[in-house]
Amino acid sequence: VTSPPYMGAQTGGGIAKNGNDGPPGKDEVQNRTYMAENHGSTEGQLGAQKPPTYWEAMRTVYTEAFRCGISPLVIVTKDPTRNKAIVPLGARTAHLIEEIGYQIVDYHRAVLFEERKQATLDGDVKKSVSGRVSFFKRLSIAKGSPAARWEDVLVAVIPEGS
Repeated sequence: VTSPPYMGAQTGGGIAKNGNDGPPGKDEVQNRTYMAENHGSTEGQLGAQKPPTYWEAMRTVYTEAFRCGISPLVIVTKDPTRNKAIVPLGARTAHLIEEIGYQIVDYHRAVLFEERKQATLDGDVKKSVSGRVSFFKRLSIAKGSPAARWEDVLVAVIPEGS
């Protein structure tokens, strides 16, 4: 049994970045078998495989749901925060399922929490949140990044005659 490094480990941090896979020895440079240049380049090499993107994988899931006749299809998404910006996951998901052939019949935004601001005696503003705030949303807010206050609820059906 073997466990090759994930793609990111070949160029990211850890052993690949530090160039260390054990105690130093006289053949230290040749002994770095985890490095990308020591992997084969033939088809099927696990260390060189690229996983599908989130959108490729979700297209496969929704396409199969459509093919199997799953209707209505209900999807709940929460917009994540990336690089201090809210990623519109719900809107992009709606676009994807429409491309596949579903018709959206209902789209709700359920509010999860509210942000409250209160003036302090020294002139500052104290911010707090109230409601259902996930662990990751709390981290995002603590770092000063925006966080979507809602989750999107999509209800889609297969149109008649499809």
